[in-house]
Amino acid sequence: MKRLAPLAALFGVALAIGFAPVAAQEEEADPYVRESYWQISFADLEDWIGTYTDYVVPALTSMQEEGLINGFTAGQHSSGGEYNFRFVMIVPDWGSIDTALQALNSKMAEAGTPDFSGMVQAHEDHIWRLTDLYQREGAGLNEYLYIAKFNVRPSELEMWNTYFDEVWRPALMGATEDGLMNGFAVEQHEHGGAMNWQLLLLMPDWDSIDDAWDVQFAAFAASGERFDALARAFTAHADDIWETISIETGSN
Repeated sequence: MKRLAPLAALFGVALAIGFAPVAAQEEEADPYVRESYWQISFADLEDWIGTYTDYVVPALTSMQEEGLINGFTAGQHSSGGEYNFRFVMIVPDWGSIDTALQALNSKMAEAGTPDFSGMVQAHEDHIWRLTDLYQREGAGLNEYLYIAKFNVRPSELEMWNTYFDEVWRPALMGATEDGLMNGFAVEQHEHGGAMNWQLLLLMPDWDSIDDAWDVQFAAFAASGERFDALARAFTAHADDIWETISIETGSN
């Protein structure tokens, strides 16, 4: 796998669910993403995913039909990070987070969901604001999600986001329209975790990851000193790659 130098690489599994395959509209409020990471004992992972599929997915599907959430997705770990299961629930606004969690717990209880807490070895939650989403019309399932996480200095965030808009995003759009990716998303931190900005590459397959990065590397190289400034603007970085569990909702 290629790595940015000196930036390192980016992305892993994630969302792409419940949104129309276009860029998010600036006049609309940004949705929020509740991201949960779980470390499940290896011996229990198959049972954990079975419980998710049999009990959690029907509850989430009902919640989406009722308008409580915009969408959801989950993935198994492929590379990077300390967790092996990632679950995402997308809600229309901050105030919907607690309502959605209460509804999920209630629906799971009503369905007689077995207690699977004993399978959990570690767990953490993050909340992100979804500030950008771009998906190619007619794109299929996101087989993999590549997540690049950064802790950008607060004093550099404006510069970082400007660079993304003017240099990075056009390269990502080109890679998407050329079929190298299904799309991409940007999330900015609201609560939990050590990072404050993350990019998600929505990948149709594993083999396309390097090709998608080639397009981005070319844009970085062409931006010269601007990229050098970007590379000095963050204090921490991590990459994860996730394989999507093949249940997604919404238009994608």
